[in-house]
Amino acid sequence: MSWFTHLAPAVQAAVIAGAVAVLAALVTAISTATNLVLKDRLDRRAAAAEERGLRRALYRNYADPLTSAAESLYWRLHEIFEDGRSGYLAPGGGRTRFETYKASSTR
Repeated sequence: MSWFTHLAPAVQAAVIAGAVAVLAALVTAISTATNLVLKDRLDRRAAAAEERGLRRALYRNYADPLTSAAESLYWRLHEIFEDGRSGYLAPGGGRTRFETYKASSTR
């Protein structure tokens, strides 16, 4: 470090200013590269999340009605075979409009 102290004060100031400028440029380059990488990664993550949301919505458009129909069928079959309350299917059954509807929809 003795070489630095033997320099003229103006040259010392110039060396220090140059070192600070190089350091600032290095920090700027590293932060810019980091920002580019992070922005790209965050953009890809946001696009993937949006695609997952669209896939879920599409799945729900088909799955919810199918699930509802399967659940209705389950409870209708449960009512017929397990509970023994299938009297509305017997001849002469279906006295009310609802029982008539249930008998025709079950058939």
